[in-house]
Amino acid sequence: LEQSGCYLEPAIGDDHKDLLALIDALNQYVGVTITYDFGDDKEILDGTTISTWLSEGTDEKVSIDEEEVLAFVKTLAKKYNTAYSPKELKTSYGTTVTITGGFYGWRIDNGGEVEQILADLKAGKDVEREPVYLTTANSHGEHDYGDSYVEINLTAQHLYFYKNGNLVVDSDFVSGNISKGNGTPVGAYPVTYTERNATLKGENYSSDVSFWMPYCGNVGMHDASWRKTFGGNIYKRNGSHGCVNLPYAAAKAIFENIAAGYPVLVYELPGTESPKAIAMDQGASVVDAINGIGEVSLGSEGAITNARNAYNGLSEEAKSYVSNYSTLEAAEAAYAGLVSQEAENQANNEAQGQANGVIDLIGQIGKVTTGSGDAIKRARDAYNALSDRAKAMVSNYDTLTAAEEEFKSLSES
Repeated sequence: LEQSGCYLEPAIGDDHKDLLALIDALNQYVGVTITYDFGDDKEILDGTTISTWLSEGTDEKVSIDEEEVLAFVKTLAKKYNTAYSPKELKTSYGTTVTITGGFYGWRIDNGGEVEQILADLKAGKDVEREPVYLTTANSHGEHDYGDSYVEINLTAQHLYFYKNGNLVVDSDFVSGNISKGNGTPVGAYPVTYTERNATLKGENYSSDVSFWMPYCGNVGMHDASWRKTFGGNIYKRNGSHGCVNLPYAAAKAIFENIAAGYPVLVYELPGTESPKAIAMDQGASVVDAINGIGEVSLGSEGAITNARNAYNGLSEEAKSYVSNYSTLEAAEAAYAGLVSQEAENQANNEAQGQANGVIDLIGQIGKVTTGSGDAIKRARDAYNALSDRAKAMVSNYDTLTAAEEEFKSLSES
């Protein structure tokens, strides 16, 4: 049968050079091992997985399914990406907080890593490397921020700057004005860049700063030479446009020890308000109470008394934050004046009423005759019984004295 040519010969035999080249290429690809370093963890990509991506192309060349490569990369990313993930931080106050928000952390560049895998396969050599990253972090361990970070407690208005586990800066600050909706965002962020002698511009403001360290868009840390005090509750009424305002020395020390990518961890921790902030809050409540007095009237007694009692109940430190204390004193003086005037008016009204009775008695004397004695005596006795205030209001007292003189003359003649 073979001699008679009954069998069909294959178009490509096992010695075909293109077939052998294809086999060699496939074996080269599946023979590559890529070892990924994730700190203490490693992931291995080898022929077991790579072989599932390969097929013969139409031109007898190796075809790699890039969608499958991307799916593999996404699996790595899902397992090892930490950007946008919550961060657990044991704060400088001893309490552990969970920080959500922000984008600090490891993030694999999916497209870039696919390209690198394809390049590694074509090179045909084993490699050990990290993935291609869009963003990186300090550590692959439990906490990706490591032991170098800026810790910002918005509640306490206090900042801690650690480098290699050592505390470098410890400072009060003033954050975004919450009364105007400019609160500083919480979250974990990388420092974007650092700039010396920058001009910060926004709606209705332009500020020159010596040390500019943005980390969340246009929000960042910088010196604020226009402020005399920091910390407390200044941020609640007179805070920034969102940035973390620092004393010059603190901003300088941070700037000299920080770089792009440095983690900034921002959180709130109720119960860590500073004594200064508590005193300022107490003082502010009295400021509001005093402002609530408004225009002083006889009905202001309750508001004035409440404001005075609230002020008297403050500590000396809290009293120092009552910026309108003179307004309270002025209100008390004005109210006392109104009360005094009211009492004066009431006394005058009562005296006038008494005087009016005497005025009527004097008016009843009429023409003086020898029979006017009783009428004159009633008027005199009533007048003498008056207070000095009421006596001064007897408008016809001269008529009484004249009647007395005339009656005396008639009696003696």
